[in-house]
Amino acid sequence: MLASIPRIRGGLTNWYGLQGALRFIRSGGRYALLDVGGGPHGALVSTIWAQRENPKRAHAIRFISVLDSLGRQAGELNEFQPQALGGYPSAIGLLAREQAAGRLHIQPLFIVFVGENVTGPARRFIEAAFGCRSYEEYGSTENGVMAVQCREGWLHYNADWYVLEPVDTGYRPVPAGTRSDTVLVTNLTNRVMPFIRYDQGDCILLKPEPCACGSAFPAMHVTGRTDDLLDLPARSGQGTVTVTPLSLVAAIQQTPGVYRIQLVHRALNDLEIRLQVLPGADDDTVWPAVTARARRHLDEQGVGPVTLHRSAEPPMQHPKSGKYAQVINLPERAATPAGE
Repeated sequence: MLASIPRIRGGLTNWYGLQGALRFIRSGGRYALLDVGGGPHGALVSTIWAQRENPKRAHAIRFISVLDSLGRQAGELNEFQPQALGGYPSAIGLLAREQAAGRLHIQPLFIVFVGENVTGPARRFIEAAFGCRSYEEYGSTENGVMAVQCREGWLHYNADWYVLEPVDTGYRPVPAGTRSDTVLVTNLTNRVMPFIRYDQGDCILLKPEPCACGSAFPAMHVTGRTDDLLDLPARSGQGTVTVTPLSLVAAIQQTPGVYRIQLVHRALNDLEIRLQVLPGADDDTVWPAVTARARRHLDEQGVGPVTLHRSAEPPMQHPKSGKYAQVINLPERAATPAGE
């Protein structure tokens, strides 16, 4: 029950509010989570723990592994008929295609995205396929669910359960309204293995003023992970410019027809773009628009000449976590620029 409190609090400032939460409970409250199974992974262990802690509700929680075949996932969901669906946006996106094709038949009241950033086009496609709204949660295996997205699009973290300190590369505090280089997390509820000022590795931006949703909890955006940042050559010819993957991906995702992209940083001035288009879109038409938007954004950030080339491969999942990284930084990326 305690682990559900952050979700309950967040739900009250989401689109569904108190009435929607009660509707979910009255309809059976069945929740299906798509995550990595087959081992001691955090989500699987948490699910098993929740089922053992509340045997009367164990039947209403179903864990589905993203490592299973898509057909098996759809079959389990058709049998379970969840009122809510949670998991990686990439995994839910594949199921949305199954739903649109008529092979999946579920009617969730809402969808919860965890573990990955979700882009605008992907979110709209998923919501249209399932006929419901969605929101994001922010957390980690080490600390659980720390923040839930409100109807205004901000993540509110539970300040009475966690202390989040946005800091720069020297671990000095950064003010609200400024993007941090990482965030230190102190977990006030874990009495078995306390985490004090744990370096989460995420870049966040705290909202300076109160959120319009009415929540009293601090609001923030997560703008990427420290190891995902792109260091690209500066236009001035001196040094590099750091670009957050979220900003570049968001700029490219505005291109009509784009479903998902993945950036591979092969060398200082060499970016490979893995592109996946929406069903019915033409790759050869979408690609020129993608590169135009990418170059425009990089130019606005003060980035110098960068080679953009299309990958022969689609965006790829991590073989163990099942996640889609926005940026893959290769070890040789900081070496001599490509072509020299």
